[in-house]
Amino acid sequence: MSLKRLSSFKKQLCGNGAIQASDECKKDVSYLFCSLNDFINYYSIECPGKENVEACTTCQREADEVYQKNSWISTWIDSIGKMPSGISDGNYHWLGDYEQCQMLKLENKFNGHYCMIEFEVPDTILNTQCDNQPLEVHLGICLPASCKLNETKAIIEDVAQHKMGVHCEPPSEWHTREITFLIVILIWCFIIFAATIWIWKFGAPESKTYVDNIVEALSLQHNLRKCLRTTRKRTMFHSIDGLQVVSIALLVNGNIFFLIMEYLENVSFSYTSSEDIFMQPVINYSVYADGLLAFLGFRIGLHVLRKGYSDSSTFWKHLLSRFFRVWPPYAFVTLFVSHLYIRLGYGPMWSHNDLPYRCEKTWWENLLLINNILGFKETCLDGGFLFALEAQFYLVAIVIIYIRRNSKTASNTVIGMLITISTAYIFIVTNIFKTYATLIPTAPAFNANHESKYANYVNLIFLNPISRISPFLFGLGAPLWCPIKFNPTMKKLIGLFSFLIGLSVALIIWFPHFVKKFETINSYIDGVYAALHRSAWALAIIALAYVFENLNEGNVIRVFASWKLFYPMSKLVFLVFLLSEPVALSLFASLHRPINATLFSIILTTVGTFVCSYILAVIVEVIITLPIRHLFDFICPIETPPDTVLSGTQNRGSIPSVDREIEPFIRKNGH
Repeated sequence: MSLKRLSSFKKQLCGNGAIQASDECKKDVSYLFCSLNDFINYYSIECPGKENVEACTTCQREADEVYQKNSWISTWIDSIGKMPSGISDGNYHWLGDYEQCQMLKLENKFNGHYCMIEFEVPDTILNTQCDNQPLEVHLGICLPASCKLNETKAIIEDVAQHKMGVHCEPPSEWHTREITFLIVILIWCFIIFAATIWIWKFGAPESKTYVDNIVEALSLQHNLRKCLRTTRKRTMFHSIDGLQVVSIALLVNGNIFFLIMEYLENVSFSYTSSEDIFMQPVINYSVYADGLLAFLGFRIGLHVLRKGYSDSSTFWKHLLSRFFRVWPPYAFVTLFVSHLYIRLGYGPMWSHNDLPYRCEKTWWENLLLINNILGFKETCLDGGFLFALEAQFYLVAIVIIYIRRNSKTASNTVIGMLITISTAYIFIVTNIFKTYATLIPTAPAFNANHESKYANYVNLIFLNPISRISPFLFGLGAPLWCPIKFNPTMKKLIGLFSFLIGLSVALIIWFPHFVKKFETINSYIDGVYAALHRSAWALAIIALAYVFENLNEGNVIRVFASWKLFYPMSKLVFLVFLLSEPVALSLFASLHRPINATLFSIILTTVGTFVCSYILAVIVEVIITLPIRHLFDFICPIETPPDTVLSGTQNRGSIPSVDREIEPFIRKNGH
């Protein structure tokens, strides 16, 4: 914008004539631009010379008063972001000085707050004549705090005559919904701590009354022991716990790499890393979520073998029990982020964090667990889609289990049909919409249509329950179809199985790296990879669990994967992924300058985010999830079946009452 146009607007805005806003907003905008106008005019004041001493003195005194009254404008101008170095390397953060804006408010010189303005510099202005997307600048500026966000946006766009995105610090006044949510949390915490003190002072009586059971269900001692308990109910497949924890660690690491792009000074690091062969396990990270979904189905399948769904009349209890295990922590984190998260930080980069605004608009859709169906623009937290998929797939599993009670052949047919439909759906969508083969493609795949291709991929494939159900179904079917223990011949082939699993994992992870230019290769290759790689990953990770289960008990790999500490950690993997996004963004958005990323810094950030997310997950589990779950279990108990299939009694030469289809496998292997 030219100085001539700025001069014209500062005169109009000084007179309030061009502003369509509230009276308070008009007043502060007028004060800002009038002061700016007077400060600029100060330097054009010419006082009489020595021939008229009195007039000269009067003029200088008046000029000094104008300067003293409006000198704060120099600080305001200095606080506005300026073009930094490293533009060609992706440094588009023109942040300005956050502290100067705050100081003007504290000194009662200007009622302002820090805002981040986002705008694009078109290629026609840059005159580079290239096909790349225009430079998107994030400019920090101190604007009147009395103006609402829509008023601020309208004024800025009117002045600049350009489309703008505006994010400002939240007002200091709390909304009613924020206060209400905070009061509810405080009341709940008071009840929890009151129950804890009661149990601590009087203990839990041997003969418990109705009230005693409720108090114990709410107490921190009881719930903390349950949360950190390392005693397992099942006697086999302990390695699943370790594989889940490793999967969530890798998933968090990859998601952080994706999240930090907007907070980097050297944005080119992300693009060059996508071409690095050693970074592919980080780049192609979305398959780790399929491993978690596969293990979710696998656990349900094991529960089926333990006669966990033997009575169809209790199916509704299982649904409610699952609901009260999954939904309360998810709802709490979603509501906390949408109502209170924005109050936890401040700074120039904090205004760039759009997570609170995104959640504020879409929290109700997320609470209904339909956010993945509505698309990524309706998603609050990245980890929310896993909770939605978990709930949706559990409903599918209940239907399959119900069918299985009448006909195992029919249930197996349903599983096979759903897997076929899912695979065909992905292949067709990939070829019709020419989407990417994976979530983060390599750099050559980016082009002018990147945003539309990315939106189609995420909405139609990545978040869609139809395309994501295959890994879950393979996990559900594995314990129903396959023998738990290998026979002697198969045990001799464990080394070959391990090699094939490793080869499959390498092929899944590194395929997009070696097939770089998605646009120049037959799209059928992308379609085949997109349709098969998630199911292949699920099969590989389940096969790995079977290999670990059939290794010698003293094998160091099996011992590590079966470490007891992994058991309580494995129960929190979905919640950890949900929390990892706000934890990571809190770290980056609280900085006052963009960071210069390196591989080592990403590793350290991942470790810190991973540990903090687990600590917060334990707190949420103990204070929110377990009290509600134990209250439900007390009011509506479900009998836990004995571990008939995976019981240690099998090793004493007796065959318990088990599902007939696995009894031959137990007999054949001498259990």
